[in-house]
Amino acid sequence: MVEAAAAVFAEKGIAATRIQDVAATAGFTRGAVYSNFADKADLLAAVVDATSDRMAVDGTTVFDPAVPPSALRAGIGRLVADWVRELPVHRKLQLELVAQATRDERLRATLVEPRRRRRRAVAAAATAYFDSRGMPLPLPADTFATTLLAVVNAFAIELLIDPEGTTPTAVADALSVLVPG
Repeated sequence: MVEAAAAVFAEKGIAATRIQDVAATAGFTRGAVYSNFADKADLLAAVVDATSDRMAVDGTTVFDPAVPPSALRAGIGRLVADWVRELPVHRKLQLELVAQATRDERLRATLVEPRRRRRRAVAAAATAYFDSRGMPLPLPADTFATTLLAVVNAFAIELLIDPEGTTPTAVADALSVLVPG
């Protein structure tokens, strides 16, 4: 149901989406949706949590201690390309969430904690990775995570809009300032 909601929110927009749209896409009745979620805002919060948690897991997996520093930058570039190619709904949803959050304080507040969790997870994974390699992080951990996620988000947007004009290798090149390799 949460995946169906993500798809509908991404395609129709948050404001235009109705619970009935989500129910139809998920193959449930409207009552079934309401038995799991109090309202559209509650459903949207579940979508935000699920999306953010998946991105945090993917983002921390890149910093696997088994990955040599020479392969780290390319691995992050592949992850960005995979997110955009395999998860276009989530990227479109992220754009929709940001746009809507600029007009809706309640939604903006809903987005804050999942985004902070994601940054903390990436900061912790990056710190552990760099420490295990005896290498200093190029920036304080929280700044590193925020910058890395900002670069990833920016390239994901560019790939959504202009897939032929933006390449995954460009992501790796941009990351050369942050990540050794």
